[in-house]
Amino acid sequence: AISAYEKLTQGNPDDADAQLALAGLYQQTSNFDEARKRLARVRAADSKNLDALLASGRVEIDAGNPQAGLEFLNSAYSLATQFGNDEAKASVEQQMGAAYLDLNKLDEALKNFTDALAIRKKLGLEKGVASSLNMIARAQSRMGNSKEALANYKDSLAAYQRIGDKHGTAAIQLNLGSYYADHAQYEEALKITTDALTLYRDLGDEARQALCLNNLGSIRSYMGN
Repeated sequence: AISAYEKLTQGNPDDADAQLALAGLYQQTSNFDEARKRLARVRAADSKNLDALLASGRVEIDAGNPQAGLEFLNSAYSLATQFGNDEAKASVEQQMGAAYLDLNKLDEALKNFTDALAIRKKLGLEKGVASSLNMIARAQSRMGNSKEALANYKDSLAAYQRIGDKHGTAAIQLNLGSYYADHAQYEEALKITTDALTLYRDLGDEARQALCLNNLGSIRSYMGN
């Protein structure tokens, strides 16, 4: 896919959609410098390209530079507000929450995730709602609010299952497995992590299968098996 988009952008370097798609592919392979190069080209052509600003923030967070990510996201938030684009505003708030989570600013993270959730509920964006519930649970878990975190993980799982999103379902099952293991509920951890492994096998996701197997090994060691 990368080579196909490379050819496309060589023939038409001003194609913003192709450059954004290529940046996303490079981000997936952790080639952040190439992703940054593509996004910088789009921003140079149009400094108010909301998708490019949001993607730039996402790349910096993924690359371990959450503070740099927030600079792009603050610009994206201003534009989304100016344009009255609530769906984009929710996406920006979700990413801002992720940046604050990485910076260990948990109150700010929770506020952004909660604001994103409210917008997504209002717009009826079920996948977005499920994603925001997951991130809220992660923040609450870090804050020591175990009961609230578990409830939101379960709501997120139910939402992903309702819309038939296997990737989302498996990701929450993996998160829940870690939650149960952290709370010494090893039977529950074993069951739900095994469910995640089954889904990742169906999806052919070898990297996450390996993560599941690693987690299952740790859970079994805690159980003394």
